[in-house]
Amino acid sequence: MQAVDHKPTPEQFSHLRGLVAESLEHMLAAHKRHPQDVENLKELASVYARMASFTGPQAWMQALSYYEQARQLDPMNPALPYEQARIVLQLVEHDRIQMQAKDLQKSAAAKTASAQHLQQATSFLQEAIRLKSNYDAAHYQLGVAYERQGRLQEAIREVEKALQNNIRNGGLAFELGLLYERVGDHTAARHLLEQVTKADPQNLNAHWYLSVVHEQMGNIDEALEEIDLLLQNEGMKKNAIVLQRQATLQAARAKQFAPSVRPLPDPIIPSVTRSPVVH
Repeated sequence: MQAVDHKPTPEQFSHLRGLVAESLEHMLAAHKRHPQDVENLKELASVYARMASFTGPQAWMQALSYYEQARQLDPMNPALPYEQARIVLQLVEHDRIQMQAKDLQKSAAAKTASAQHLQQATSFLQEAIRLKSNYDAAHYQLGVAYERQGRLQEAIREVEKALQNNIRNGGLAFELGLLYERVGDHTAARHLLEQVTKADPQNLNAHWYLSVVHEQMGNIDEALEEIDLLLQNEGMKKNAIVLQRQATLQAARAKQFAPSVRPLPDPIIPSVTRSPVVH
């Protein structure tokens, strides 16, 4: 079956930009008439944030500015710094792409910008949580910001808080399981990933990483079982990476159970000089 290309044509793209520009014009006019209207400011910020995908990162900066104006008028609203943090985390992703540039100066500048943006996102999220301590989405995003900074234990604490009120959220459990594995807590990682695979047997990534955790714990048979489950999926049967991992684990199991090659020990009792009688 051939995939359908949903990428807009140049004509569709131009039409979309026109619609956005028209909508933006109306909102700017409304903001001019009612500059103290927080809802107008939020709408403007939201539109600029969406525009960034086809106009560039400057639109994110404009969105941040409108959210900041809204915060001045509604300082106790935790959703405003949260939305600012989400925008800044998109800037971090933009920085990550720029860091791969062949131009070393450009790459170094992007690395510096990324560190600054991560700190900015962290501050916004901490403020959102200060205003609303049980803001689960903010706890999760703060975990993301900490993870990007290599602060894994702090990331774990935030994702744990998010999961407390969303215990059936398989996505959160999966992310937390990976964080546990990254800090070497194999038992906690296995516990969560097993929960995810039981709740959603079709979660292929959870099976994959559960196999990794089992291998790290020395449970080669269990690691192979997870790979075997993956290979039952039609899309995975010929996956070269999965098949290679299966072969690697099978070799590890064979080595694990192969008899050691070493000299025979001395007999417990002295050997007899005549051959034993065989009837």
